[in-house]
Amino acid sequence: MEGAFVLFCSAPELTPSETLRAYKEQSAVENRFRFLKDPYFVGPVNLKLPHRVQALGYVMLMTLLVYSLFEWSIREGLKRENEPFHVAGSYRTFRPRGETVLPELDDIAIVTLRGPEGTIRQLPSNYSRRAERIVRLCLDGPDHQPF
Repeated sequence: MEGAFVLFCSAPELTPSETLRAYKEQSAVENRFRFLKDPYFVGPVNLKLPHRVQALGYVMLMTLLVYSLFEWSIREGLKRENEPFHVAGSYRTFRPRGETVLPELDDIAIVTLRGPEGTIRQLPSNYSRRAERIVRLCLDGPDHQPF
């Protein structure tokens, strides 16, 4: 053993080794929360009132949820297309991370028009094909109409 683990658990029926094993199996969750602790996002924030700190925590959790749904929808779209995503000229994957996909959308604004025939989504004319694919991967599916 190279270290000590202090874990609090609300499941008294678990032994210490079972608690540690369950904790270590949550690496995906822990990696998500790393996003919330990143100084880039929370470093410049200076809140003094406890209710504002709590409100920021809720906003950050909702942001994490949207980010996770974005990754999930991209990955589900890639499964439907059966074509991997080419990450920045290096490798192809069916499980791209949000941080590798989002930069492609930095300068894109999607126009949503609602009319009597339904909702129409349009990209501006100066978009890249990669950005179009990312948006399509997110929107195509049983509950969405492609643009």
